[in-house]
Amino acid sequence: MMKKINDWTCSKEKNEVNKKSNNEYKYFKTEGDRYIFALTQTDGKTRCNLIGLKDELYYNEGKAEKWYENISNKIHPINNKDNAENAMNAMNELNGIYSRMLECFEDEDGNQNEE
Repeated sequence: MMKKINDWTCSKEKNEVNKKSNNEYKYFKTEGDRYIFALTQTDGKTRCNLIGLKDELYYNEGKAEKWYENISNKIHPINNKDNAENAMNAMNELNGIYSRMLECFEDEDGNQNEE
C-alpha cells in the first residue's frame, strides 16, 4: 500500500520498502525525491545528514563540485516533471548552499583559488 504525504509517495508496508545497500530503508520512489524532500522540508543537522553535507566539502573544491553535480542532476526540474515546483525550490536551496561553499575557495579579492 502506497501512501501520498505532501506530494511524497511513501510505502507503509514493510515488503514494499526498498532497502539501500547500507541497510537503510528507502521511503521515497527515487533518490531525487529524497533530496528534494530534504532540501525543502528539513533543515539543520537533519538536512545535512540527508543530503550528505559534510565539513570536508568546504575544504575540497573538487569534492564540493562532485557533490553538487550529483545532487543537482537528481533534483533538476527537467528530471522531476511530476514534482517540478518542489524540484525548483530544492534547486534554489542547493544553489544557495553551493554558493556559500564556493565562497570558501575565494581569495581576499573574491577570485577563485587554484586547487
